Amino acid sequence: MLLYHATSRYVYPLFRLIPLFLILFFNFRRQLRIDPFSRNLRYNSAVIKKQQDRTAIRKGNNMKNDLTELVFILDMSGSMEHLTDDTVGGFNSVLKEHADKESEVLVTTYLFNNDSRMLHDRIPIRNVQPLTSADYRAAGCTALIDALGEAIRHIVSIHRYARPEDVPAHTVFVITTDGMENASHRFSASEVRRMVKHEQEKYGWEFVFLAANIDAVETAELYGIGRDRAVNYMPDSIGTANVYETVSKAVRSVRVGRPLCEDASWRENADRDFQKRRK
Repeated sequence: MLLYHATSRYVYPLFRLIPLFLILFFNFRRQLRIDPFSRNLRYNSAVIKKQQDRTAIRKGNNMKNDLTELVFILDMSGSMEHLTDDTVGGFNSVLKEHADKESEVLVTTYLFNNDSRMLHDRIPIRNVQPLTSADYRAAGCTALIDALGEAIRHIVSIHRYARPEDVPAHTVFVITTDGMENASHRFSASEVRRMVKHEQEKYGWEFVFLAANIDAVETAELYGIGRDRAVNYMPDSIGTANVYETVSKAVRSVRVGRPLCEDASWRENADRDFQKRRK
């Protein structure tokens, strides 16, 4: 009898506290992260806040800086040899036009033929040395997919581990080519397409695809780039000059946070020239 009264008085009330304990337990667990390697529990509120800040900035909502990430993917295959001087001059004209602006631009350049090579790695545009024919030596095949995949992976890695305030508010990739992909072996078109779509949709990255001798729209769409960001051009001096004028206008729009789909004026001259002179 004494045991019954003791149980009724002291034990049963504890059972009524179980739901409260469960609520507190699960709320506490939400503030923890399990380290997949050590299985240790670590308080994670600071990490969560840092990840949220980084995500907001990568989405283009960062008003603390006016940085632009400008990534060039330049075809240097053998078919570009007759356009070496025009390509070098056009590239340098973009650097010159944007170097004297108030906001900062970080320039990364990949050159590709049989393989890809990084020429510039996030160098402030004012400090980028002009491209020369010694840098740009056209030869070989066209490993475009590998170059694009490598460049995206590189920039994603930097943004992921950078301090939130150092992640550029704007990112734009400029891809130029004059022929079909025929040499990539590290990335597939479907892999690159997923990478491009992810960065476009989640973080607002811009991709501009400029091509000669192929259907720019059809090829760009294989890589996840919209037709409104794909431009055909004629593979000669005039066409190349129009391409780099187009690039400069597109970069100007991105630097002020204006989506390229909102205003097609950046591409009008290249489109007009191509339609006029195409066979």
